[in-house]
Amino acid sequence: MQGIFTVAKIALCNTLYSFDKEYSYSVPKEYKEKVLAGMRVLVPFGRGNTKRMGFITSTYESETQNPKLKPILNVIDEKSLVNDEMLKMIFWLKENTFCTYYDAFRTVVPSGFSYKYKQRYALVNAEISEPLTEEESLIVEFLKTAVSLKEIDSFLDFNINPEKKKIVESLVDKGIVEEIDEFKRKVGDETIKMVAITDGYYNGSIVKKLTKKQHLVVELLEEYETASVKEVCYMTNVTTTIIKNLIKAGVLYEFEHETLRSAIDLENCNMRSPDDIILNDEQSLAFNGISDLINKNKPAGALLFGVTGSGKTSVFIKLIDSVLKENKSAILMVPEIALTPQMVGEFISLYGDTVAVIHSNLSLGQRVDEF
Repeated sequence: MQGIFTVAKIALCNTLYSFDKEYSYSVPKEYKEKVLAGMRVLVPFGRGNTKRMGFITSTYESETQNPKLKPILNVIDEKSLVNDEMLKMIFWLKENTFCTYYDAFRTVVPSGFSYKYKQRYALVNAEISEPLTEEESLIVEFLKTAVSLKEIDSFLDFNINPEKKKIVESLVDKGIVEEIDEFKRKVGDETIKMVAITDGYYNGSIVKKLTKKQHLVVELLEEYETASVKEVCYMTNVTTTIIKNLIKAGVLYEFEHETLRSAIDLENCNMRSPDDIILNDEQSLAFNGISDLINKNKPAGALLFGVTGSGKTSVFIKLIDSVLKENKSAILMVPEIALTPQMVGEFISLYGDTVAVIHSNLSLGQRVDEF
């Protein structure tokens, strides 16, 4: 078949080192505009087409379609978690530390981004016209009456009863049962509950006689449009029960708003500019010497020696500011975690929320958000 076809090279998880390589998969049309190197996907692998997670190492276009290539089944990430530099680091780790591609990927990306994959099954249509075997009928009847996903997972545990897998696959082929790919991230995004007034209440299709406290809530949201549940309770002096009753009545609706678990305190920082820092003659000499090394664009090092209070940090700040103005990046390494709050406060006052802090005392959620 002629045309322009996209092929993705993919490194799989849970692969032995001896079998670890980039496997080629075809990219279906619905994913063609989505896939990028560094994104995780779900693919069939091996003779049994077992579903495996992997990440895309590269993509390329082909004028002919290779019928032997299996297609990507699902795209897990909305965007790539790694840039070109990080991707090069993954390949370097693979070649120099004898780990797999996916192990290297997990080393570069915080563990909070890890996904657990689970395959679930659900009944597509309770109205069944074609004949079923006794075993198939039992599974269908169970799925009709099951009250929770946990109950279904326990009943369809193929490790305990491998024969059930063939029966379920037969039901899938007949279109009676569907397979659902579920991905659960190790650490989810931090969210807060927000509320707003429904369109139905605004246009009059929902009529509700409000109590005095409910009226206070609605008045607040009419002015500010949306607010968190905690903010509404604090500003109107009502309990969450009042808000829940308004949601049940269709006056309000609730939604989740993503927020960041900041490792730094931005509220108590007095902002200032790096340009306000004036170096003395000795500091300027050190600044100029290290700047010359930086401008040569070659690997180099320098030892800045000075007693406590001599202004070494001011030199570091001016050096960092000079490279940032050239659209480069900088990392400041602090020898003790105990010194971090003082140093972070210094840099936050200069650069605000463009500063990211990474150290071993951060929670998984904080590491994800800082990343």
